Amino acid sequence: MVDARQLDVSAPRFFPLAEFVSERPLRCVAWLFVLLPLWWALGLEQFVWPVGLLGIALFRYGAMGTLPKLVPVARWLGVFLVVHLISGFFIVENIRYITFARNISTYVSAFLLVVLITNEARSWEDVRGLVGALVLTMFWAGCIGAIAALGIWRPNFASAISWVTPDWILQTDYGETAAIRSVGDESWFFGIQFFRVNGLFLYSTMYAAALVVTIPVAAFAWSQARERIQRVLLGGVTLLLLLNLAGTTARMSIVGLLAGLTVYLSLYTRLRRPIAIALGGGVIVLVAATLVAPDWVDETASSLIYARGPNTVNSRSLVYAQTIQDFQQRPVFGWGTQRHVAGLPYGAGSHSYYLGVLYKQGAVGLLVFLAVWWCVWRDTRPPPTDSQAGDPSIRFLQIGRWVIVAALINALTEVLDLDATTSALLWWVLALLLATRLSLPSGFEGKRSG
Repeated sequence: MVDARQLDVSAPRFFPLAEFVSERPLRCVAWLFVLLPLWWALGLEQFVWPVGLLGIALFRYGAMGTLPKLVPVARWLGVFLVVHLISGFFIVENIRYITFARNISTYVSAFLLVVLITNEARSWEDVRGLVGALVLTMFWAGCIGAIAALGIWRPNFASAISWVTPDWILQTDYGETAAIRSVGDESWFFGIQFFRVNGLFLYSTMYAAALVVTIPVAAFAWSQARERIQRVLLGGVTLLLLLNLAGTTARMSIVGLLAGLTVYLSLYTRLRRPIAIALGGGVIVLVAATLVAPDWVDETASSLIYARGPNTVNSRSLVYAQTIQDFQQRPVFGWGTQRHVAGLPYGAGSHSYYLGVLYKQGAVGLLVFLAVWWCVWRDTRPPPTDSQAGDPSIRFLQIGRWVIVAALINALTEVLDLDATTSALLWWVLALLLATRLSLPSGFEGKRSG
């Protein structure tokens, strides 16, 4: 095991944008993601992750006759996959088996990412190479989103996969979205018409969810760069991703990003006291405004909530109410997948990660799901702040708190496994955090096997 503290972080090759890692399985993982624009153009980005990762894993462990070691997160993901399979026996709409297969494939990808990266990334050198690949992947997405937002290029074409996809699948909302390639659509926000970007992702909200877990990583890469050209390039990438997030107008994603940033700054920087004062002052101002001008506060809150019109909020409320009502009919293993209900604009079990798992996999699934995230939080914990504060691997773990908080808050109103690419990027980042914690010489090394 290489000691992360012995690495020269000021070397010119830190966070390379073209050179990734020396280990072949990790290099394959890196290229699998860097080629995202190609998969998107072909219409394969919803299917390539489990297939590609499984191929890498079979080559690494099957051909070599070795077995990977499973960290606790991987084990809990394995249990969740079993519960997921059991819930499939309770599907009532035949067409939903396609949705079920796609949904469970996102967790197969998550499992494989955790297994591959925690076993193959044996040092901080490997992790930082994959960080460079992640930044490059999102750079492509950010460029395409920015070009679309500026009106320079807004492609709309049928992907290659649409040529071989059965018509009955293309007639579904998901099938149509996957078959027709577009980078956004016209929308309204505060009464202003604009082009809302979704880039290389299925929906704008899914693009925003991917951005909130990768912007902190891009910011980390920028903070660690030592050469001026690297700092300029990585700073530009971070700003580009922030502008793309603004272009999605995904309010809960922005709230999650800011909340995660607040947690990070409060815990790991010298801004703890100013932030506490600012938050306390904000609460006092809000309370005073509510007492002095309640109508103004109510009007302002309503304008924020209904910025995209009343239909979105009302539709979500109906979906949440139906989700909770239907859950009571099958509380143990759920309905297997989202379900169409007459009168609902969206499927029951949608628009909330937590309620979605509760609806699809029942109470058993939700408990296992929470166990997965508890292990993620526990097994990516940074060492005490007074230990090697300047170590890049420890700083990356601290940034990880920003990522996890942002994702968990965003999950309140978005189903993060709806888009396979978003889910894959999320678990790529989480797997990197797990591998980083394992690489620290002072802890977690023994937990590779248990």
